[in-house]
Amino acid sequence: MATVYFDTCFYLGLGAADATTADSVIQRVEELSARPAISLQLVQELTANEGPNDRRMVERIDRLPAPVSLEHGLTWERLRMPQDPGYAAWRDTTTTRIAGISALARRGATNEQAAEIAAQVGFAVPTSPQEASDLVASLVTGQMDVRAILLQLGCDPSSLGFGHGPVTMRGLFDRLGLDYAALFGFGDGPPQADDMKRWGEEKRRQLEDAFPQETGDIHAAQRFIDADVSRSQALPDVALGRASRAAASRFSGHVKDADHMATVLRYREVIGFVQIDLKRYSKMCADPGYPLRELGIENICFAGKDLNGMIDALALLIRR
Repeated sequence: MATVYFDTCFYLGLGAADATTADSVIQRVEELSARPAISLQLVQELTANEGPNDRRMVERIDRLPAPVSLEHGLTWERLRMPQDPGYAAWRDTTTTRIAGISALARRGATNEQAAEIAAQVGFAVPTSPQEASDLVASLVTGQMDVRAILLQLGCDPSSLGFGHGPVTMRGLFDRLGLDYAALFGFGDGPPQADDMKRWGEEKRRQLEDAFPQETGDIHAAQRFIDADVSRSQALPDVALGRASRAAASRFSGHVKDADHMATVLRYREVIGFVQIDLKRYSKMCADPGYPLRELGIENICFAGKDLNGMIDALALLIRR
């Protein structure tokens, strides 16, 4: 059977379709022997889209062939679990902002942008290799003050027993009963430059030796996310927290699409075909330098303007 990573819009469309169309699409998926691939991100997005068709969507998903779980133990049953709409909205807003800050840092923030973000979230976005090294050092040694970050995430440090002083990463781990020193292998003092270099090289080598394919795919996925998200004109405004709701929503869509593609890259040995947005598909076909083509997965991608168009495109790939 073919394993297919359908996009969120496929399942939402299945829930919104009339009974005749839905029955036909489900039957065609079965005839193609196509098993849906299910990821945690996909489930989270589907549960965040509350609407009148939710129950019908879940019922119809259950009629599709048994899914291939990309995360251990994950099933469609997660769609039936009680959801907190407030938490879903907070998670979406927070992850979008973090993705914006991260992408801007990798693309290169100006001094003014870095200062504005620092004033908002409590840590500076690196604008030079030395600043990046300093930030990593403060993180690794547990000396980074995360009070402002906790507040931005809606967590009052006093609820964790902290006073009015700095809340270090090491202190937060200690309060949670976790061994920060064991995680990074350093003592209380700041590491020297050679210590940092040796530590980084050792950890990278351990990962690459243990998971050569996985680490290669993770690097490829990160390059795709950078190339895709960094193209957004809204990136600086999102990172600085001043984007309009519409602009932030569009940027969030970029981030989610990029994350889905990263999932495909991580599990490329399992996933046979992947559905992408029609607009993205058109860009991929027209641009030889488009990230998906550079990653070598354009031959397994398909798209369609509606449910039957999606299945038509998938059938062409499977039968070629």
